[in-house]
Amino acid sequence: MTVEEWWLSLRHHRQSQSKALPLSDAKGGSFAWFLTDRMLLILHKLDMGAGGHRFNASPSHESCDP
Repeated sequence: MTVEEWWLSLRHHRQSQSKALPLSDAKGGSFAWFLTDRMLLILHKLDMGAGGHRFNASPSHESCDP
C-alpha cells in the first residue's frame, strides 16, 4: 500500500465515523468532527481528574501521554 493509498483509507474511515455539525463555512462547506482513540483517552483522564471540582486554583500539569 502506498502512502497516498494509506492516507485515502484513513480519510475514508474518519469521514465514515465522523459526526456532522450544524455549521457551514463562507462557501457553504460543512464541518464534522471525529474523536480519535488518543482524544478519547485525554477526555477520559480529564473527566476522571475533574472529580466534582469546578475550579482549581493550582491546575495540575500532568501529561496526558498514555
